[in-house]
Amino acid sequence: MKTAKPADKAKAKAAATKAKADAATKMKEAKTAADDSTTAQTKAKTTKATSDASQKAAADAKKEQDKANQAIADAKAEAKTAAANATATASSLTDAKAQAKAADQALKDAQAKAASNKDPKLKAAFDKAAADAKAAKDAADKAAAAAKDADDKAQAAKKAADASVTAAEAVKKAKPADKAKAVAAAVAAKIKSNSAMQEAAKAKAAADQAMADLAKKNSVAKSSQKAAADAAAAKKEQDRIDKAIADAKAEAKKAAANATSTASSLTDAQAKAKAADQALKDAQTKATSNKDPKLKAAFDKAVADAKAAKAAADKAAASAKDADDKAQVAKKAADASVTAAEAVKTAKPADKAKADAAAKAAKAKSDSAMQDAAKATATAAQDKADAAKAATAANKSAKDAEAAGNTAQAKADAAKAAATAKATASSLTDAQAKAKAADQALKDAQANAKNNPDPKLKIALDKAVADAKAAKTAADKAAASAKDADDKAQAAKKAADAAVTTAEAVKTAKPADKAKAVDAFKAAKKAAAKAAHDADLAIHKAAQDAADKAKADVKANDSKKAAADAIAAKKEQDRINKAIADAKAKAATAAANAKAATKAVTDAQTKAKAADQALKDAQAKAASNNDPKLKASLDKAAADAKAAKDAADKAAASAKDADTKAQAAKKAADASVTAAEAVKTAKPADKAKAVADAAKAKADADKAAQAADKALVDAAQAKADASKADAKATASKNAADVAKNAAQILKDSKAKAKAAADAKAAADAKAAKVAKATKAAEARKSKLDKDIVKAKAKAKSIDPKDKKTKAAADKAAKAAADAKAKADAALAASKKAADASKKAAELAKKAADAALAVVNAKPSEFAKLKADAIAAKKAADDAKQIADQEQNVAAKAEQDSKQAQANADKTAQAADKAINNANKSKKSIASNKSNETSNNADSKTKKKPAIIALSVIGGVLLTILSLGVFLKFKRK
Repeated sequence: MKTAKPADKAKAKAAATKAKADAATKMKEAKTAADDSTTAQTKAKTTKATSDASQKAAADAKKEQDKANQAIADAKAEAKTAAANATATASSLTDAKAQAKAADQALKDAQAKAASNKDPKLKAAFDKAAADAKAAKDAADKAAAAAKDADDKAQAAKKAADASVTAAEAVKKAKPADKAKAVAAAVAAKIKSNSAMQEAAKAKAAADQAMADLAKKNSVAKSSQKAAADAAAAKKEQDRIDKAIADAKAEAKKAAANATSTASSLTDAQAKAKAADQALKDAQTKATSNKDPKLKAAFDKAVADAKAAKAAADKAAASAKDADDKAQVAKKAADASVTAAEAVKTAKPADKAKADAAAKAAKAKSDSAMQDAAKATATAAQDKADAAKAATAANKSAKDAEAAGNTAQAKADAAKAAATAKATASSLTDAQAKAKAADQALKDAQANAKNNPDPKLKIALDKAVADAKAAKTAADKAAASAKDADDKAQAAKKAADAAVTTAEAVKTAKPADKAKAVDAFKAAKKAAAKAAHDADLAIHKAAQDAADKAKADVKANDSKKAAADAIAAKKEQDRINKAIADAKAKAATAAANAKAATKAVTDAQTKAKAADQALKDAQAKAASNNDPKLKASLDKAAADAKAAKDAADKAAASAKDADTKAQAAKKAADASVTAAEAVKTAKPADKAKAVADAAKAKADADKAAQAADKALVDAAQAKADASKADAKATASKNAADVAKNAAQILKDSKAKAKAAADAKAAADAKAAKVAKATKAAEARKSKLDKDIVKAKAKAKSIDPKDKKTKAAADKAAKAAADAKAKADAALAASKKAADASKKAAELAKKAADAALAVVNAKPSEFAKLKADAIAAKKAADDAKQIADQEQNVAAKAEQDSKQAQANADKTAQAADKAINNANKSKKSIASNKSNETSNNADSKTKKKPAIIALSVIGGVLLTILSLGVFLKFKRK
């Protein structure tokens, strides 16, 4: 039942229950029989006296004996059956084990095949075969396990059956006293045997079922294995067919490629044959047209080589035709082979062999055609190589013959390109100049429009500007085109020169480099041709743009002329107005010059008079001098004064002449104004005369102005000369004066130097005094800083309730703060005074040094050092005045500080007194409170007098301490 399927478990359970019930019934019957046998024997023993009873007993005993024998026979039969079953299960177990081993091996084989398979198309078949083999292996393992269980239970049933036989036989042999026990043992053995037989039967049934399942699984697995093998075989055959098809297609592809190649080769060979024919004709034409005897041999050789090359090319073309024909045949045969191979794949099984044979025959035919084609292709290749050699020789001859002609042609082209480039360069210069002129014309037109804001002229002027802009645009475009044409012409020239160079290089190239040189020439020639073409296009465009520019110029010139005509009258009117304005401006200038000239005459005459007086003074000093050492300087001063007088007289005369001419110029300028205004008001008939009169008046005014200007310039030069002479005379006078007054000046300088030294000493003394005052102010400030701290501390320590004492302390603190502020001010003033005193002392030293320098000065340095000394003394005096002012301020601040300090000391004393009185009041109150406490004390407070005494002593000490602080504060 353990191995039964779920569906059979109920059935198996019912059978087991029934078997158990049957066994119980049999056991009960056996027990009853045994009991009956025992009873019968007992009755036989007790009723031996009765004959009937004995016979009956004997019969019963015989009956019981028969039952026992039957039980033994039944047991032996079951034992035999159990033995047979055990033998069968053992055999089945061996078979199941063998099948399990075989299934395991089959599984391994299936898995190995599935693992080694690389074809995705076979994967499903191999995977199914492996899966089914795994199922068969699992079923085999299950069958082996069931067979083992069946065998184990069959052996157990055999053993139980044998035990039942032994127990049954024991009943027969048992003594009467042991009969019941033997019967019971036989019944038990029989039940056990029956149960074991049932279990063995169930196990055998389960094993049989497992073997049946195994058989099914094995059948499925074998089917899967066969299917996989069949699939593999079919795939192998398919692969063979596919390979045959692929090989055929490869051959067909190769044949097609060969056919394409031979067709291309044929086309190439035919083209080369045609080219060789044309090359021959070209060579013959060049040889015929050549007029240069020096080139005849080369051209004749080129013709001969071209003939040989043509013959070789014709042969190569014929071979290529044969190769192509055979290649096409081979291609057709290869295509037929592919068709035959594919027919095998699609053929029905009955037609497979026939299709396979046809495919093999088609392949053989294809292989033969391919070989024929290969031979023909090889022949064609050889002929092609021969043709190539001949063509190379012909090309070399043709190129050699062509090289000289190419060089000459290239040189001619280069000369033409150079001429073109020269022409375009000239055109470019002309176009650029015209563009510049057009730009200037536009600017002129715009200036005309801007300078003529008359609304009546706007249309004409705007049109002139617009047409000038169009002309400028056309000119710029023409210039750009000319530039492009020139650039391309220059490039064409450069390319033509390069073509000449490469053409000449072909002639001199080594044989190995000849082809390369020819290619270079062709490339250069092609580039030169392209450059020339580009240049021609650009030149054509430049010419067109130049023509457009010319049209625009005509239009712009017409507009310009129209604008000029429109503004002609206005311009003339403006000219007249300007002439009047110019005349008036010149008249104003002439009037100003006349006025200045008149003033210059007065100034010059005044200076001439002064120079005359200076001359008289100098002559008088020279005449009155008695010191030989001063004669030279006084004589020089008189001579320079004479020169200065002469120059002043000349300047006065020049000023007078300039004034006369300036007045004449003023008169002429006024006349020019009148004449210019007459032109404006003249009638048309009188316009020409008025213009002529105005021109004459202007010329007269200009001439008079020029004369006046020249006279003014001469007068200015005379004035300058007079100034120089006056300066020289003044210098000589000063030098004479210096020489005359040198002794007195030296004496004065020494006195000033001593005064400066005394001033320095006084400044130093004042500076020292101020420094001392500053130190004292710093000491006062330091003391007051401490006093403020103490005053604030006292004010803070007073009981706020004691308002009187607190007010006194606050007043003291405020006074101390005021004193400190004034001390700070005094210190700052003192420091400022100290700085001013120090600066005054330094400047006093500089003044003393400067004064001493004057005493020791050289004559040439005297004037400068004297001026320096005067400046230094002024600076020192200014610094002394500032220092005195700062010292006065400091003294006042010091006085205020001392007064504030005295006030602070006074308020501090008042505060100390108030504090002292407050302390005394506290002491008195404390003493009264102590006495009151003593009078009210009882006998238990004997120690209180001592405490009171200590309080009194403490109050006294506090008072003494306060007094000491006050005295110490006061001393400070």
